[in-house]
Formats: sequence, structure tokens, C-alpha cells
Amino acid sequence: DAGVARAARAARVARVRLSAHGLKATDTPQPSDGDVLACMLRRIEAEGTPLALGRGAWRANRPLRRGTSDEPTSASTGKDDDLLFSETAGRFRVHPDARYVLEPGIAPDGAALLEITGAESVGALCERFIGTEDRELLECERAATRVSRVSPTEIIARWETCFVPTKLHWMVRLASVWPGVTVEYYDILDRMDRRSRFTWRGLFDVFKTAALKKKMRVPYAKIKGTTRLRFQRAAEDDAEDYSTPSFSLLSTEETIELVGFINAERVQNKRLARDVLAFLDTRKPPNVSLAAWDERVDTSIKWRLVPGMGQFDVDGLEDVEDRNEVFADAMVVLAFGTVVLLTFAWAFGGWYLHGLERDAAMMAATRDFY
Repeated sequence: DAGVARAARAARVARVRLSAHGLKATDTPQPSDGDVLACMLRRIEAEGTPLALGRGAWRANRPLRRGTSDEPTSASTGKDDDLLFSETAGRFRVHPDARYVLEPGIAPDGAALLEITGAESVGALCERFIGTEDRELLECERAATRVSRVSPTEIIARWETCFVPTKLHWMVRLASVWPGVTVEYYDILDRMDRRSRFTWRGLFDVFKTAALKKKMRVPYAKIKGTTRLRFQRAAEDDAEDYSTPSFSLLSTEETIELVGFINAERVQNKRLARDVLAFLDTRKPPNVSLAAWDERVDTSIKWRLVPGMGQFDVDGLEDVEDRNEVFADAMVVLAFGTVVLLTFAWAFGGWYLHGLERDAAMMAATRDFY
């Protein structure tokens, strides 16, 4: 079948690489289970996301690419990098019954926000997620902050994805055309319990910093999450057959930190709620309509309870303190507009009266002449 064919191809690749170095298959010991898991750990760290293991590219028959993160080091084994990678890659695959689960148990019926089964479906979905992030999230960057093996068949990866929210694209574009100005990113996760408010003073400070310090400070979105990866080891008899994968990716469970905080009603900052919704848009599966996905998110995540995110909420009018600040800003804008209007009226009135006086003088001169 297809699995046997892939295993045979992997074995042939290993033999070809061994012969290129003047060795036989029996001359070099096969990699241990620890080598296989070490390669998977390194791949997650290199690509910054545990979804790398579920992608269709990370299969037993994937060709080796020199100079990439796919190559394992030979520090602990003393083997040539090419040999170790070709053999180790052939010992890992995505299990035919693999599952991808996003936010397990979060839906009202106790189900996950999203659950996909099957090797091909999981691989294609992971590939789609990474591609969608790169296409739809401006300045998207992924990083694996901590990857650890908690058991012989389980890995926990903590990761974060950063991007510029849609409403702040103008700041990045402005900095790109402003001579000498560079973008300085920072996150606002420490302001989770504070309500976000727009003030003209804050906008003025942004331009002041850009003009004086040549830095455009942009508050980008940072989404933190945890992924639990479970593997299935081959049977003892099959484990000694090095043409057969010894590890299979059995399940990938993904949780997002801010989703838990939102459902616990700990998030007061509507910017963070919007960041989560923008990130979840990239997790929409291809066979689900946008309306259906939005409804699924609405019923599973309490983002409408975040101040300012309700259907009838108006920015700055959620409570008395917000209203006072908005009214104060409105008074400043109104006063400024009044000064501009009066100045224009004074200048226009003076010019108009001066014209009338000039016309009257000309008419008087004409009468005297005739």
C-alpha cells in the first residue's frame, strides 16, 4: 500500500546516502527514539510553531534540504548530519487517525472549537493555518518560547504569534515613508485589566515621539498559546525494522491563553479581544463558511462581554469615567475648531470690509470727478 511504498522509498534514500559516504547500512547504528524526538523538538523551535510537525511537508518521504532547520545536529551521536536526518525522517510520520483539536471543551455542548481527524486533513490544515497567518496578518512572526518533552511520547510547546492589527497598518506605512523613522513594536498584554481608550493626547504623543526620537511605537498583537503533541510508538517487532516509522503524530491539542482569560471575564481591554478574533480568523477550516465560523466563535468565546465589544457599545461611552474623558476630548476639539473658525471669520470679515471701503472710496471719487 501507500505506507509500505513510502517506507521503501525512505529506506532506499538512506541506502543511497550511506553508499555516497562509502558505508553500508550495517556499518552505522540506527538513530534511537531520542534522536527522533530531538529532531522534532528542534523543528518546532526552528519554525516557531508546533504546526510544523503536522504539515504535509514533514513526512517520511520528504527530501533533505541542506542549510535548513530540517537538519539535525550530530553533536550527541557523532554521525554525519545527512545520514542522521535521512534515517530519522524515515522514522516519523503523521498517524492515519491523527487529530487536530483547537480549544477542547470550550463549546456550549462540551465539544472543541475545531476538531479535524485524518492524516491528510490534519497535514493540509496545518499547512493552511501557517499560510493564512503569513498572508492575512501583517508582519506576522512566530516563535516557540519553550518546547519540552514531558514523557517518552508527549511534547508540550509554548508559542507566540505576533502581528500588526489591521487598524494600525497606517502607522507602519507612515513610518516606512517618514525619513529616518523606524518602527518599534511593543505588546499590551500587561494592560489586560485596563480599558483601552482613544485620546487625542495619546495620538499627539505618538507623532511627538516619531518627530523627536525617530521612532514610531506600534502596539502589536501578541497571541500566546500552548500545544500538546502526543505520539504513538511502533510495536516492538516493528521498531526494529528501520524502514518502518517508529513514531507517529497521534494528536495535536491547541489552546490560546487569551481565550481562557476572556471566558473567565478577566480581559477588560477590547484591543486584546479584537486581536484574538483576528487570530481566530486564520484558524477557519476550508470547508466551513465564514458565517458558520463566526457563529461558532460567538457561541464558544465570551468576547462580547469585554467592555466596548458589545453590539450596542460605543467607544468611550461604557461608563461615567469614559464619558467624562470623551467629553473632555470633545471639548478640546470643539474649542480648537471654534478658535479656527473665529480666526477665519475675523480674517475673512476684515478682507470683506476692506473691500467695501475701497469700493465706497472709488464711488465717491467718481462722483466728484463728474
